[in-house]
Amino acid sequence: MSKIVTVVPRPERLHTIEQKNKRTKQYKKEAVAVKKMSLKTKSFTEDKSSIQGISSSIVVKSKSNDNEITDVSDTDIVTDVKVKQTNNGVSVELYLEPSDSAKKTLADKRDSEQKSKDLEAEQIKYKENVKAYEVRFNDYAIEYLTDKNTSTIYETTTDDHSISQSKFTGSMDEKIRFNLDGLEMTAFNHYAGNDSVAIFNDSSGNSNKASERNPATTKNTYFKNLNLPF
Repeated sequence: MSKIVTVVPRPERLHTIEQKNKRTKQYKKEAVAVKKMSLKTKSFTEDKSSIQGISSSIVVKSKSNDNEITDVSDTDIVTDVKVKQTNNGVSVELYLEPSDSAKKTLADKRDSEQKSKDLEAEQIKYKENVKAYEVRFNDYAIEYLTDKNTSTIYETTTDDHSISQSKFTGSMDEKIRFNLDGLEMTAFNHYAGNDSVAIFNDSSGNSNKASERNPATTKNTYFKNLNLPF
């Protein structure tokens, strides 16, 4: 035997369902009404007022249409509209065109960042043409910086921080010639194409072997007052 039993919701449950369906229908109606509105080219303040004129329960939010400019104001102009409707209500997201001042701030930031990058690139390029050498003795050392950017060589010692400098001619792979404090000198790489070891000679007959050092470290340690761009 079988018997069909018909079950109907309680009146309270039916009322809840009816209310929910009614609200959903109302939300759909509100969403359609918002989509029909002419919202572009107006300010956020104007559009928000118009939208909430349909229903004060509609949530209206603003968002920049430029990912790099996140800050927008209520006076900025609407360029696009996104309407979202769920069973819980209607929300509207208005995309705004950032103000000229905000765009200028971004442009200035980009310009500053580009200048920093250019400066860093220049510093790296400049430093690539600077070599540092050290002649080590028992109780002191002679420090050299050779700047191919300006064809200038600088000299100091670890026990006397005065700096001598001179223009030089030639290249380290062959021979450079310069004059430090009246003393004619030459220098060259021990092996052409290899900066690790160099020979420094003077007209008095002294010949010293120098080892390559980090130019930035040498500059910051022994040539702090030199106005070099790194």
